[in-house]
Amino acid sequence: MARLYDRLSFIFLTAIVFLVYGIASAETDDVIKRQRRVSVQATDKHYSMNFKYVNNDNAAVGKSSEILLSDEKATKLSDDQFSNGIAFIDLPFAFPFFDLNVTRVAVRKEGIILSADPSANWTIAPLNAKSGMSCSSIYHLVRDNTLYVQWIDFRFNHKDFEEHKFRFQVRLSDTGKIEFVYQEVPYIMKALQKRCDCLEDKFGVMYTHQELFKVAPYNETYELGFSLDFEEYRVNSGTLLTFYTADGCMFRKNCSDCTRTEYHLTSNLTARCLWCPAIEKCSSTRDSLRNVWMENKCDVNATSFCSYDFEGDSSSYYSLLFFATVLIIVIIVIIFLLYKYGGELLSCKTSSGYSFVKDNDQADDVIQMQEIPYMSDDEFIDGKAFIDVPFGLQLFDLNVTRVAVTKEGTILSADPSVNWTIAPLNAKSGKSKCQIFYLMHRNILYVQWINFQFIHEDFQEHKFKFLVKLSKKGEIKFLYQEVPYNLQVLRSYCIFVEDKFGIMYSRQEEFKVAPYKKTYELGFPLDFEEYSVKRGTALRFYTADRCLLRKNCHACTETMSRIDWNETVQCSWCPAIEKCSTTTDAFQQVWMENKCNDFHLNETKYCSITLEEDSTSNSYLTALIIVIVAIAFIVILKILCCGKRSKNTADNSELIAPLNQPNNSNDNNAAGTQDNFQEVVIVDSNV
Repeated sequence: MARLYDRLSFIFLTAIVFLVYGIASAETDDVIKRQRRVSVQATDKHYSMNFKYVNNDNAAVGKSSEILLSDEKATKLSDDQFSNGIAFIDLPFAFPFFDLNVTRVAVRKEGIILSADPSANWTIAPLNAKSGMSCSSIYHLVRDNTLYVQWIDFRFNHKDFEEHKFRFQVRLSDTGKIEFVYQEVPYIMKALQKRCDCLEDKFGVMYTHQELFKVAPYNETYELGFSLDFEEYRVNSGTLLTFYTADGCMFRKNCSDCTRTEYHLTSNLTARCLWCPAIEKCSSTRDSLRNVWMENKCDVNATSFCSYDFEGDSSSYYSLLFFATVLIIVIIVIIFLLYKYGGELLSCKTSSGYSFVKDNDQADDVIQMQEIPYMSDDEFIDGKAFIDVPFGLQLFDLNVTRVAVTKEGTILSADPSVNWTIAPLNAKSGKSKCQIFYLMHRNILYVQWINFQFIHEDFQEHKFKFLVKLSKKGEIKFLYQEVPYNLQVLRSYCIFVEDKFGIMYSRQEEFKVAPYKKTYELGFPLDFEEYSVKRGTALRFYTADRCLLRKNCHACTETMSRIDWNETVQCSWCPAIEKCSTTTDAFQQVWMENKCNDFHLNETKYCSITLEEDSTSNSYLTALIIVIVAIAFIVILKILCCGKRSKNTADNSELIAPLNQPNNSNDNNAAGTQDNFQEVVIVDSNV
């Protein structure tokens, strides 16, 4: 009986061993197969470099070294060319590497390429062995403006890993692209790194860049490029790694170059770099400069266009303006003379006798795009995900170029020093879940919440769907597409909704008199008790009173503010407090306390004319001259072009007349196609 039990135990244990081995073997095979097919694309945390990882068939990449070595122009670096372990290669073209144009490189037998300039610290390392721990032969070749560097017979100086040899290649292109091609990798690099102290921690592309500022921190060092480790990225025979520059904004040194440069938000969507005058730097707002950018409030003051700065040299400004005006007048005179003596050269006849402009009949709120970015969970940090807005959103006195969105149904300021909220729903933190999509189209940012539901047992069955439109000009629109519950009732039963929703902005104003500093609550907060929100509801917000946003007398007295649908009022400037107001807005109390009602200015002619006070006077003068010249130019062209066709127009008047009749049927049809939205237009008493 005991013998029977022993045999059964042996059979049972043997079966388990084979089963485990089979599972492990199958799992290992699956991992190997998956790794052989893997393809990964990524960007470093500073958005300085894009990276692509591909595992190819070894036979396909192995031919690259054979072709290079068979080329008669391929040159082998002899031992005599190495000094202190380094040999130099001169490039017949400039290799663009971040902000550098590299024309000479240094190579080492440790499997790395270095800067030949000791003042620049960068490394391109396909393997990166420790100094003196390897030996190899190195060939190089330049073909089609690409430098090929080939390491063959590469071995480690270690008794356990000196038997088999590596073979790999680096390609540096004049377009800035960098490629690592691994033709022979005889060991598992992760295991080799653990057993042999002959490899550095990182490999890849590494650049230590030093940036100088005119403000704190004055001098900062950034680690750019894309560094890798063998734990995360397995390198086999046949692996191909590609590196190329991502955002190049931070290397633009003036406003003009900056604002003409674009970078990729997605594969099909680009944005322009922004210039911050406060720090005199260019940025994509997501690169290495983002911390200094935020600390100096560049999100508010950044610009996507440049203007000429003639401060302190007004003579240069007026000289340039004078010559530009003279040039335009000369062009107009030449056109007139050509018309007078050139006969029919300038006659403007059309075959039909009229011209037209076709309107784009696309619906305002329905936009179809092939690729709409969505916010993945990985993009959320502390409950917020960020969206860069390349065209800038006008929000009160702010030019917003970056916003933060939350799954609670809110859009917030990305700048922690500025406190504003755009909340179509405003759930309490962590009490809701949803998916968020966004789209930028025609200078409008669309943010869409779908599958929005409260984490509450009584209100998680049905889902909300709503949209926010943020226009560059400052108009904000809420569109509620699915509202499954009565929000007034929901809020009384569920404490997961904040007291207010709508537009809220806590703006801090500084004064030269008491109270010196004060915070004003602007915008228009709403509550569900007063405003019923249901499916189809539309809420539209736009800035009403712009007086308190004006910073000097000229800008103030030239602004009209609408206080009612049919009534406007002139903004007033108070020299005592140096503020602009309608006298009934948020500044009303300070206005009264400093007797601004007794002494204030309503007309521009009473403002003192100084360059310091009115920094926009040059712009207004320029605009006025351009408008006058443009009107004169149009009038002359109108006379020239239309004087000779009046007869033809009279002959065709019977044909043209029916085209000018109103089409009532089209108007009726247009009215029938309006979106089924209930629109509420809201005006705040402060702004």
